[in-house]
Amino acid sequence: MKILIIHHLDPHWEVGYNRAGTSFDDLQVKFLKHLNRVKYDKVILTRFDDYRLTEEYFPEFAQKVDKVENYSYGWEKDQVEAEIEECSEKPENWAEGGNHSDMVWLAPFIRKLKDEDVTISGAFDGECLEDLEIALKACGVKYKRNEKLIIKSC
Repeated sequence: MKILIIHHLDPHWEVGYNRAGTSFDDLQVKFLKHLNRVKYDKVILTRFDDYRLTEEYFPEFAQKVDKVENYSYGWEKDQVEAEIEECSEKPENWAEGGNHSDMVWLAPFIRKLKDEDVTISGAFDGECLEDLEIALKACGVKYKRNEKLIIKSC
């Protein structure tokens, strides 16, 4: 199955998009053009602390999204270790982070991508996207980066 992950295309990040020379609306148009050209079996949009496509998303863009997944970042090692000790979280749901987060969440939807044809895109390279890449690698998911659809951090 050919899958595109659009990571953190979310109005929450408007200031960062502006610093990168773009906007939430401009990015929706850019992704929509791509999705009209390239056919995917599934498009997954990750949002920071939300599972919904709100009214801020263009209807044309929202129609192309098959699934919205909550994917937070910035987990601190002490916080995760405390949750593991309290038995509310399992250690196998976490991996050592990189430059951006101490720990990275291995979300259930990521684990299910192991044998799929995955392409990643979205915001921000070396930050949120780094966490996604660490999670994909930790779960044994092979992926490609669509550099034209990756927003660089500033």
